[in-house]
Amino acid sequence: MRFGCAADVREMRRALWKYGMYYEEFCLFGCAGKSDEVVSSFITERNRYEIYRKYNDPRDLRLYHDKYRVYELYRDFYHREAVPVRSPCDRAAFLEFAGRHPKFIVKPTDKSCGYGVKIADTSVQPPEKLFESLRKSGKYLCEELVPPHPVTEKLNPTSLNTVRVVTVLENDRVRLFCPFLRVGRYGSVIDNGGAGGIIVPVDAETGRLSNIGRDETGRYYNEHPDSHVRFADITLPMWDEAVRLAEKLAHIHPTSRCIGFDLAVTESGWLMIEANIRGQFIGQQMVDRVGRRRELIGEKTF
Repeated sequence: MRFGCAADVREMRRALWKYGMYYEEFCLFGCAGKSDEVVSSFITERNRYEIYRKYNDPRDLRLYHDKYRVYELYRDFYHREAVPVRSPCDRAAFLEFAGRHPKFIVKPTDKSCGYGVKIADTSVQPPEKLFESLRKSGKYLCEELVPPHPVTEKLNPTSLNTVRVVTVLENDRVRLFCPFLRVGRYGSVIDNGGAGGIIVPVDAETGRLSNIGRDETGRYYNEHPDSHVRFADITLPMWDEAVRLAEKLAHIHPTSRCIGFDLAVTESGWLMIEANIRGQFIGQQMVDRVGRRRELIGEKTF
């Protein structure tokens, strides 16, 4: 655990055994001394997989765990160029891409939570050497950098601060489940909560940020601790467009009906960053410590 948690160890073990709630979740959600009714109301590490099995075809796992295949599926909504680095056959396309984009983002194709994400700079490492270095160390997706909108950039200029929107496709209707903004800390190029980023709830109707955010060490913030921009003063621009984009994305691959889409806003509008078929639900529950299992799936229990 990253921070103190005043709870009887037996409570934590019971929550883990009975509800699949990890110790860190137990502390983040404030479950010490709470009733079974409260503890069972949270989406936990274990029951999120049961939820995803209810909504998503397991055959789609291989697709969504490969960032390049996801890019190919949703290409029209990325609004940027990307190339894979998987084999020597990708060399020519990579060198052409690097010639057009001297700086670009590099992402391992099979990792999540921002692991291994970095910015490549061809003025520091020539494209030929960069390609060989990447190819020998794994499989990657290289993407054109996204210019952030000034509104989100002012919160933290070193990361692309994105909104996680979980879409639930029910027949032809799309429901948005508890969107939130992830804001990186100064100096970091990623915004993920697991990498020190701050989670700030977003009003699904208006796009306005909550007046409070929280990081995964348990600290609360009314403003970004580096830029000192108050969260309550921010309304995400063109929010109606973000909602429409999420609704369109939800219909692209309907065999999986519960997907976490990461979206970013630029001065030209909203675009897609990634799609997650088994994303965690910590961000939707840790700020206000409200369990949202029934809100996501209705009255059904697991």
